[in-house]
Amino acid sequence: MKISLSALLLILLALSACTKDKVPIPEAPSYYQSKGNFLILQISDTLEGIYEYNLPNTTLPNDSLPLVWSHFDDGIQVTSHLQFFPNSDTLFTINGNYFNFTVPLIKSVSLEQLDAALIPSQSVFQEMGGPLNIDPEIIWSKIALLDIVQKYRASKPSSKIAIYRASINVYNSELGISLPELKYFVFIAR
Repeated sequence: MKISLSALLLILLALSACTKDKVPIPEAPSYYQSKGNFLILQISDTLEGIYEYNLPNTTLPNDSLPLVWSHFDDGIQVTSHLQFFPNSDTLFTINGNYFNFTVPLIKSVSLEQLDAALIPSQSVFQEMGGPLNIDPEIIWSKIALLDIVQKYRASKPSSKIAIYRASINVYNSELGISLPELKYFVFIAR
């Protein structure tokens, strides 16, 4: 039985055409992995991002977050520093309407979203700087599905959640000047 060269080439061609194509395996999204124990969430109309700190101590001595302001007045401008007592670490400083954080902002696009939200009772919210005249559930609805928020709340479910409202100057490139913008900061410890 002789097999012609053309038949052999035809068989080899058919076998090579039947190989499986390698289908790329889709990569799982790479979300931010929490490394700290104190969280500040920055919110305007939507969640802008988070600041996460690894403080030496996040013990809650009573039923509120021990956030302490210190102020320095040089005669021209007042600079305010926020700390989580008893830590000496400054969380952020305020000069006029400019906020300066000591850790980088983690953008909201790098945070994992879950399907179900935890809804804390109204009694766990602590307003900083006097009455905010807002419904904390409106602010909470913008962060409730975040995996990192749920992990923080699960570690200390009875701790307070502090909310601070501030007007921050944000540069408007169309006008070429900074304009005040209302922002909320939510503080959660674990």
